[in-house]
Amino acid sequence: MYPDPDEDTLVVQIDGTTWDLYGPETVVKYYHEYDDAETHFRIEDGEERFETSYEAWWADRPDFDPNPWAASEEEESSMYDFFGYIRMLWQHEADKDNWIDMWSANLTA
Repeated sequence: MYPDPDEDTLVVQIDGTTWDLYGPETVVKYYHEYDDAETHFRIEDGEERFETSYEAWWADRPDFDPNPWAASEEEESSMYDFFGYIRMLWQHEADKDNWIDMWSANLTA
């Protein structure tokens, strides 16, 4: 992931394919299958699509209650799973200027 201040967006790059995170066609899906301790991630924009499934970040954590209704625990996904972080950035487009500034500052620091 990297900022593109000229286009006022963040760009997600996976295996050489890029997506404008805040493009009008971009859709990000991120969810857990709690019974299987599995996470699913997908990003697509009408032209390109990437999806993957993998063991959930909390699968081996005894302090985590895999409860789909526990929103406070679900918010931890953006801290422990980069795909969860991408989903959080996508969901909070109103804050995109802050994200772009933060990522740009970190690249030039």
